[in-house]
Amino acid sequence: MALGINLLVAGSEVQAKEGSQEDRIHVQYCNKNCTIKNEASSGCSKDCKCVFEGNNPQGICISISYLEDYPELNYNDPELIKASPQPPRN
Repeated sequence: MALGINLLVAGSEVQAKEGSQEDRIHVQYCNKNCTIKNEASSGCSKDCKCVFEGNNPQGICISISYLEDYPELNYNDPELIKASPQPPRN
């Protein structure tokens, strides 16, 4: 599935990556609203971006994570096995 999303973030255009079905993005609402004035935003924490629609100066704060940037897990890694939940002992 190819994905191409354009978001206006505080006056800048953000282009989502295109790629295979394994490429994923995670978008989360940051529980805050924001305002845009003179291409600058206010109201979002440093980990969130202000997004808005059209010329509306009111927006919402979201965080965007590109999940494909994380390394592949080695399921045989001893540290991962030790950290995995274990069945209850009788």
